[in-house]
Amino acid sequence: MKHPKYVRGSFFLGLAFGLLIAGSDRLQSVGAVAQHFFFNSVRIGDWLGPPTDFFGTGDLLVSRRTFTSELVAGALAKPGDEPTPGSIRVRDDAGQTQVQLAAGEQGGLMTVRAVDGTTTVQIIGGTSSGRIVLNGQALDLAEAFPFVGGTLEPGEVVVIDPEHPGALRRSWRAYDRAVVGVVAGANGLTSGIVLGGKTDAAHRPVALVGRVYCWVDASYGSIQPGDLLTTSPTPGHAMRAQDMLKARGAILGKALQHLQSGRGKILVLIKAA
Repeated sequence: MKHPKYVRGSFFLGLAFGLLIAGSDRLQSVGAVAQHFFFNSVRIGDWLGPPTDFFGTGDLLVSRRTFTSELVAGALAKPGDEPTPGSIRVRDDAGQTQVQLAAGEQGGLMTVRAVDGTTTVQIIGGTSSGRIVLNGQALDLAEAFPFVGGTLEPGEVVVIDPEHPGALRRSWRAYDRAVVGVVAGANGLTSGIVLGGKTDAAHRPVALVGRVYCWVDASYGSIQPGDLLTTSPTPGHAMRAQDMLKARGAILGKALQHLQSGRGKILVLIKAA
């Protein structure tokens, strides 16, 4: 009997279904239970033993002798083989892996890639604690807030609106202790994490921590890297904080670039205080 390498098809299974193993000279059925299951060209394994001692060593494995609600990847092998770490991949039409779940030396690993194959997100189990790694131009942590007072553009400084609890508005006065952050997304820098998630004309992500491009006005004093920034009389713009007494509680962040005169966008490390 030839052992099939692939189970292909497109069918929907209800509360009960049979897992069919097709050979060249016979057809056998193994019962299993699931609420919903959809097969569409699924590889079960590159070796299929008899149903009484069922193994699979491909990308998708079914537990030996026992069918549960879990799909097991890796760790099982046919008799005489060494178990191998599991790996589940989701590929696009071109065969490029977009998402991969795998077992690594430091624990579980989930990798998300862009269409060009570049790794953009990694969730790593770690030896003692997990971590999330965001690659590329995702440099700030933001939260989506409702806005009042007109449309804002990325890079503008925003403050709490006293007349609309929970909402923000464009900054408009110097040393405002109601300062919150900067509208994220200027110069193509996206947020690594966005809390809230709702983004439309009335809701925009505001960078609360991290690096972001911010509109500044050097008319109130030239800005150098390391200068503390606060709100300015120019709507939506920050300025260098010169009066430390007034700046207490009104600091937006710290300049990472310089601007000698006029208005422009510079890279700022957000740390409202």
